[in-house]
Amino acid sequence: MNKRATMALDFAATALPDAAAPSRIPASRTAQEPAADRVRPCEARDLGAVAELFQLVFRKDASAPPRDLIDHLDAVYFLHPWHNAATPSLVLERADGTLDGFIGVLPLRLIFRGKPIVATIAGALMVRDPEQRPLAASRLMRAHVSGPQYVSLGDTTNHPAQTMWERLGGHQLPLASMEWLKIIRWVPFGVSSGVSRLPQRFRSLLKPVAAGVEWLSWTLGPKLVPNANETIGETVDDAAYLAAAGQISQNFDLRLDPDPEAGLWLLRMAAEKRKYGALHRRIVRSRNGRPVGTYLVYFRRGMPAETLQIVSHPKSSEAVLADLIAYAAAQGCTAVRGRTQGPMIDAFFRAGCLMRHRSATVFRTQDAELAAALENGHTALGGLFGETWTRLVSDDFGASGGNA
Repeated sequence: MNKRATMALDFAATALPDAAAPSRIPASRTAQEPAADRVRPCEARDLGAVAELFQLVFRKDASAPPRDLIDHLDAVYFLHPWHNAATPSLVLERADGTLDGFIGVLPLRLIFRGKPIVATIAGALMVRDPEQRPLAASRLMRAHVSGPQYVSLGDTTNHPAQTMWERLGGHQLPLASMEWLKIIRWVPFGVSSGVSRLPQRFRSLLKPVAAGVEWLSWTLGPKLVPNANETIGETVDDAAYLAAAGQISQNFDLRLDPDPEAGLWLLRMAAEKRKYGALHRRIVRSRNGRPVGTYLVYFRRGMPAETLQIVSHPKSSEAVLADLIAYAAAQGCTAVRGRTQGPMIDAFFRAGCLMRHRSATVFRTQDAELAAALENGHTALGGLFGETWTRLVSDDFGASGGNA
């Protein structure tokens, strides 16, 4: 097996962790759902039970949920600036009041060719004992997509959930349904990937070895720099980032509503996600000072950088990606990775990125023109446009507090 193939296997083992997608849905549909069950809007009083279900389904942990998980659920689903009572998160409730299912719904305000539209992101979908309740997840999903939103989206959808979307008239966006990986330092990346898969006691013993390999690679290895003749990158504050991203996104048919209050709130929430290090906000400018790209990325030295979002002018994708890779290298990261998006596919390939499918980006709408714009890649999905900014996707709660 050659070196690139070996590293591709490492990527498969170290790619972005599973998002809050549903548990395995059995193929059998012979079981009967209790007639007294009902799907209803989630209320704030349900959050303790929802957190318990989250722990059980996604963490395989039956203990009491940590307080910060309950608080985060409250913030994400009830305190969002765009919270919309007409498109709520939903629960599946037994006659005795026990919650057996939940689908988290995030509100989204978009601009499609100058027209404001209401959208939703279908996120965490969880069912207690799905083998005994094979129809529960589909009932929750059907209730959600039947809502009044103009378009329903999902950006971390696993295969069972994708099948449900497609049965309900949804479609996958293939170019936005992959993960990309650019390895900066092969040896430290391979060492850290191998160490991360060992039991905790062995990881602690080998951590100094991994750190030594990383130091040697950083000291002796080549230094990556973007093409300074074309672009200049800078780290900025929230307001500057939002202004630049809003300006660049006007090149797309579909973009986020440039609501500054919501934008600042989303960035604050994204910054609370600490597992992969601090959130950096970057603008890439042309030599004349015009913004041509922005990106949000989490950095932790000696680890892969996790890209939350890239917004780039179509003609500047390669330069923006080069700045991201060089900046990650300067921070001591072993690699950079993130979700693909249609307008940047060529840039990812030209940069020598590895690609793999892990979860799907899906949508459902009755508007043929909007569907065509999504399928043709005339938008920049993911990041603040999806649900990966939440701590529910790939972060820790409780004592570890995202420091793992």
